[in-house]
Amino acid sequence: MLETGDGRVVTSDGVNWQVQLWRAHQSFPWGGMGTPEIRWGYLVAGVWRRDIGFERFPVDPLIDVAEIETPARKLIENVQRHCEAVPFAPADHFELWLLDHEAHLPLALLASTREPSHCEGVSDVCWRASLPRDLSFESNTLKHDEDFARQLYRGSTYHRDAIAAFVNRGAGKPPVAQWFERDPQGCGTGMGGVRVDESLIGRHFSRDMFPELLVRAHWPDPRVQALVHDYHLWQAPLLLTLPGLSRTTRAFWESLASTQAEAVLRHYRLYPEIVDKQMVDAALVEAQLRRAAR
Repeated sequence: MLETGDGRVVTSDGVNWQVQLWRAHQSFPWGGMGTPEIRWGYLVAGVWRRDIGFERFPVDPLIDVAEIETPARKLIENVQRHCEAVPFAPADHFELWLLDHEAHLPLALLASTREPSHCEGVSDVCWRASLPRDLSFESNTLKHDEDFARQLYRGSTYHRDAIAAFVNRGAGKPPVAQWFERDPQGCGTGMGGVRVDESLIGRHFSRDMFPELLVRAHWPDPRVQALVHDYHLWQAPLLLTLPGLSRTTRAFWESLASTQAEAVLRHYRLYPEIVDKQMVDAALVEAQLRRAAR
């Protein structure tokens, strides 16, 4: 992501850059009567690619197109200067972690930010396995163990909801989530958060106390551990974009991610390091052949 005062440009693959403008808009009360409230937020102006340029999305006819294109052009010029430098070094160093209910240790990452002011006012500490519309996660563990699956489901048959239910159960009720300030070595100092006891503020954790793959991988129940492994396997091509993976971890997940060749093709430009280049290159060739055959 590249950010200026006008907005930001975001990419998940290093190719397609979504231009988002920081704008004020009027929000009218119910029924359109009364004084409108001014709210700030991001307006998605379009997508830029080096090979096709900027494709502007349709905008509200009440908005002057120049108000969109002028700041968008400045952001695109910034991308053109820096896009070859991806992946960028991570800027977020404040992280919100859901804590387990037994030892109050990091269980799953909920959010991150580079702005201390963004650490205030968080209330939703429910961990979610995917974006709302992404229902594609399927676990072989749940497919082959119906009794275990029934223990996890709560009014849903989607596997992503099953793993979310278990991870959130591991946090207990009511859940506790704590902000940590991470230093360049990956160590973290405890801050405030949601329902954080004062005794937890100021504690210092080494890097290995934070789950390397963002959700705790080791669990007492082997079925749960297998379920989390299935989840990490599903996420493997994306997890390889994480900058803090050890070379051993990265090599292991490169070998598993190669089975999802097209996902590797989407994300490989954002990999900070590749341990087994031959294996990743083979996955890229496979993905390109698959695309050409369609």
